[in-house]
Amino acid sequence: MTGLARAQYWPHPAVTEVVENALLSVESAVAEWARENGPGDAPAAADRP
Repeated sequence: MTGLARAQYWPHPAVTEVVENALLSVESAVAEWARENGPGDAPAAADRP
């Protein structure tokens, strides 16, 4: 574990694309939720009893 913290680490070039696609999916899910529930309500507030 110490070697990982001190050594140079080169992530796979596809990691940035995976992260980008994940963020785009989250953005799409939030937009869909807002269309269905209204932009003024946060998901946490909507789930409270």
